[in-house]
Amino acid sequence: MREMDVREPNAVLRFLAVFAVTVVVTAPIAVFLFVMVLVVDDQVIFPTATLATAAIASLVASWAASSLATNEKRTHLAAVAVRNLLWGVVPAVVAFFLGSSLDRSVVLIAAVIVYTALTGTVLATRHLSGEATAAEDGKLTVSWLVGTVVGVGVVIFIASLFGLTGA
Repeated sequence: MREMDVREPNAVLRFLAVFAVTVVVTAPIAVFLFVMVLVVDDQVIFPTATLATAAIASLVASWAASSLATNEKRTHLAAVAVRNLLWGVVPAVVAFFLGSSLDRSVVLIAAVIVYTALTGTVLATRHLSGEATAAEDGKLTVSWLVGTVVGVGVVIFIASLFGLTGA
């Protein structure tokens, strides 16, 4: 594990580039997840969408950090994803309690996108090592993406069993 050294040339620029890429790629996915509030109860979908956004942001930040890293280093993708999910619990709890009071929560969506992108970027830039390969990261990425989609689907299915879905 390597800490980002601000004295390293272009370290801040790389950090900002990873953050920008993470926000740009994660935002449409997050908006899609949060818009599902139209058919799923907000106290169900807001925390679910928050955690799914954290998972996606960690994957995007990991790949972006690996692409921009010097010395052929790669991000430890599993560590970044797990830690970003843990950090994502905080906004998920906030979304559970405040989601319905923010008028379909444009502010909440923007805050979740920025927060998960920032934590994902910080974690991705701090967990650079030379141990992983692109093939291993590819398998982990597919696993995390499938797990995220299945997880959201299972939550929506369970919500439908309790009458928390429908237009």
